[in-house]
Amino acid sequence: GIVTPKAESKGLALHCRVADGVPAAIESDAARLRQILVNLLDNAVKFTQRGEVRLEVERGEEREGRLELHFTVRDTGIGIPADRMDRLFKPFSQADSSMTRLYGGTGLGLVISQRLTERLGGRMWVESEAGRGSAFFFIIRCRPVERVPTRSPAEPGDLAGPKLAERLPLRILLAEDNSVNQRVGLLMLERMGYQADVAGNGAEALEALRRQAYDLILMDIQMPELDGLEAT
Repeated sequence: GIVTPKAESKGLALHCRVADGVPAAIESDAARLRQILVNLLDNAVKFTQRGEVRLEVERGEEREGRLELHFTVRDTGIGIPADRMDRLFKPFSQADSSMTRLYGGTGLGLVISQRLTERLGGRMWVESEAGRGSAFFFIIRCRPVERVPTRSPAEPGDLAGPKLAERLPLRILLAEDNSVNQRVGLLMLERMGYQADVAGNGAEALEALRRQAYDLILMDIQMPELDGLEAT
């Protein structure tokens, strides 16, 4: 739902294929997996002007109760020249500086995605050809769940007890210029029981801080007008 509006505004088709054998439920870190997928899908939509973006999920090997899941995000976008592939997973670097000016962003999302994949016991790599689109592959290791336990609607969402917000009330400001990242951040906070104010850049964050005090500010680094470092 986060990436769909941006794809629709560009006239792109979004497809998802889950292969036979993929379990209906797995035991893993949902927040990390969600962030990887959002980062890759958002990137694919950003660099694709026409055609489609496709997500594929396949079952891999299972050893000692741990299952490999193989994810692929394909696009029909601008692609990546072979001599620039090694720059993709470096912070604040894209395949070409002109891409940053044309499409926005720094490539930091790929670095984060790669590290999150490694924390989920897997790895990430890419295959691409300039002008022919790209395919990002990643593998995670998880535990298949045969039956999903049901939970009474009256029970709290956090099995350890009340939501974090009930134990630790906080006034939060999210400073982030990217609309997709704003929605991801707000959704993650909402699941913990928090409502946050949003600032679109460092200058807006300072203005919000003049109006009221915050217990916590989540500050993006690269933003227009005033970046996160200067604002901090």
